[in-house]
Amino acid sequence: MSIEVVGFDADGAIVVLPPEIDVDDVEGCFQSILRVAKRDGISPDGYDNEHDPVEGWMRYASSNSKRSAVYQVWLSRHWLSQCRYTERVDKSASSYGLKHQVERFYDFYVSNGAFLIAAHMLPAVRAERVSKQSLNGFVNIAQRGRPTRGTA
Repeated sequence: MSIEVVGFDADGAIVVLPPEIDVDDVEGCFQSILRVAKRDGISPDGYDNEHDPVEGWMRYASSNSKRSAVYQVWLSRHWLSQCRYTERVDKSASSYGLKHQVERFYDFYVSNGAFLIAAHMLPAVRAERVSKQSLNGFVNIAQRGRPTRGTA
């Protein structure tokens, strides 16, 4: 059995792909990211009207790796799937702040775009852009229904 290294955490420890990510299908997972990025206009930095989001993800993958992008989306999806959803989006916290909660929970960097891609992939999550100029979005998760370190 081989270990697929994704990167390093904040303490310099090696991070590996969780078993739920099919290491033989990282390319397929990355292609799913590109489809959502193109459909919803999401670059690694977040919502983007000025640049081609697919080109942004390709540049990101060439400097960081496709596995890293897939892992960030996977972590965000996992975190979001543990949240309690609300009828309306919560405008008290943007995707940028929420992605930091994901980072603290897993002790691994997550881009704003990876968080938004994950939100757009989950049927129960609704995301809307903060404003036309903003990279950030709001999502429909309850403030008190968010996972924190030590609760998973």
